[in-house]
Amino acid sequence: MWVYQIRASGDHFTALLGDTPEYIHNIKPDDRVEFERSDIFDWMYIENGKVKGNYTACPLLLAGPKEQLEQYRDIYGIVCD
Repeated sequence: MWVYQIRASGDHFTALLGDTPEYIHNIKPDDRVEFERSDIFDWMYIENGKVKGNYTACPLLLAGPKEQLEQYRDIYGIVCD
């Protein structure tokens, strides 16, 4: 699940849900959610046109077609070593 409009208080966060969860059915996009730092699996933001974080994308992109990796690199600035 991806979130936005994140507010932090120590290791506690509140945010708005940015997508539809696949396995949890009692929340929907734009619902306010609460979570702890230990609940965070991946994160992402864009700085100067380059994606920072989003570490789960690289293994998927490296396993797929080379053209797709190059396309994501060109569009999103994702660099997978």
